Amino acid sequence: MADAGAPGWGRFDFTIGFNKKETYSTLHLILFAVSAKDHSRQHKLIIPPK
Repeated sequence: MADAGAPGWGRFDFTIGFNKKETYSTLHLILFAVSAKDHSRQHKLIIPPK
């Protein structure tokens, strides 16, 4: 649940669990919106590992 409603932008947090195939690999989280027109990815935000 975000701490603000539309049309504002609220803050939220979540946890993602995963298993890496290779110990030396790097994972990135990519957040995006899907276009209603052509289903393409828009407004991509790439979050690198810490």
